[in-house]
Amino acid sequence: MTGEFQAVFKTIGKSVFARTVLEDGQLVIEATSVGRNTKIAKIISIIENSPQYKGELEGRIEQLADKLVPTIFALSALTYLCTGNLSHASSLLLIDYSCALKLATPLVLRRAMLDASKQGILIKGGKYLEKLINFDVVVLDKTGTLTQARPSVCAVYSYQGSSSETVVKISACLEEHFPHPVATAVTKYAHDLQLFHEEEHTSIKYVMSHGISARIQAEDILLGSQHFVHDHGMVDLAVAQSDINRHGEQGHTLLYLAVAGKLHGLIAIEDPIGPLSKKFIQELREIGIKRIIMLTGDGAKTAQAVAQELNLTEFYSEVLPEEKKTIIEKLKESGNTVVMVGDGMNDSLALSTADIGVALHHGADLAKETSHVILLNGELSSLIKGRNLSKRALSRIKHNNMAILSLNSFFLLLGMTGRLSPSRSSFLHNFSTILVASNSFKPFPL
Repeated sequence: MTGEFQAVFKTIGKSVFARTVLEDGQLVIEATSVGRNTKIAKIISIIENSPQYKGELEGRIEQLADKLVPTIFALSALTYLCTGNLSHASSLLLIDYSCALKLATPLVLRRAMLDASKQGILIKGGKYLEKLINFDVVVLDKTGTLTQARPSVCAVYSYQGSSSETVVKISACLEEHFPHPVATAVTKYAHDLQLFHEEEHTSIKYVMSHGISARIQAEDILLGSQHFVHDHGMVDLAVAQSDINRHGEQGHTLLYLAVAGKLHGLIAIEDPIGPLSKKFIQELREIGIKRIIMLTGDGAKTAQAVAQELNLTEFYSEVLPEEKKTIIEKLKESGNTVVMVGDGMNDSLALSTADIGVALHHGADLAKETSHVILLNGELSSLIKGRNLSKRALSRIKHNNMAILSLNSFFLLLGMTGRLSPSRSSFLHNFSTILVASNSFKPFPL
């Protein structure tokens, strides 16, 4: 995957994408994705085509229905052999478990998914609805999930004789090319201070979850995380250690600026914890979720400060996208059913690996594409609402199946004893199927 951050010359017949910015000239666009290819149409399609994502429960019920078909034929044959009455035998053939069993369950799941979407929860198939009942581990990304995803610069430090203005100018010059919350915070801070910066870099490279490397006036520039600047760039951070410790204890994200192998600046960025994050974690514990894990690319001190504020005992810091995936895989190998909640492109691997990947509505398109559940209203507590709705759906399915098996078994007994004519047998079977189907598609109370 790649995204152009510099102007590209376009001519007739070339492609442009949504959010393309025109710098010069005129642009006439022919839309190639309309109607069924729009995002809203795809969301509707997910619900309509949900049967392709059948869960284990639905599969088992269909297998049971198929296995009961030979039983009906055997009972019909036995009745004919015992009574010699073709009418009695044929009345049994008009009673079948399969119709109601195969119809009721998908109707319940479809109804539950429809009602979930009305509550801001888009579930991409019946099997994920089933898994929502049984998850026992929740893994949470920090930035944008537990925090408000509206970071702002709270302090700037300069070293090696540089000024704070120079640190902000260089950082904004590099960060303005990248649509990341931290980058936005830096460029906004520069704009608010009216520190206008010219394009001075001759090359620039963005390393996901690490930082930016560039060259300005023949000098190598590194801008990014401690891991990127210290471990990868071998830059000594001793001159800023007291500032690093202080802001780390406050849970701030730190952006390091190195010029020619020396630390020239430090930018502290705060991203307040979401107002409902603590409540959500408490609600998870109340429903019996004992393991709640936080993942973040931030340093250990920042991660620890956030974890303490949220009363979390298990967290991983300085985690890269592939490491998030590995953590999820190890949890699954231990026999856990894992929910991963994230919003960024770097969460996509973990979201697709988890038993249930949950993305937020404001997240990256790739995160929403690879997830199994999308919280359209952005409220973390909607995950618990989805779990409760799943439990009610499962309860309805069990009651339906009991009714189907009981009623049809009773009708078969009446047919075997000669108390049902074929016409009555047909009426009772179809009428009971309609009743069960109607009950299946009743709205779930909000």
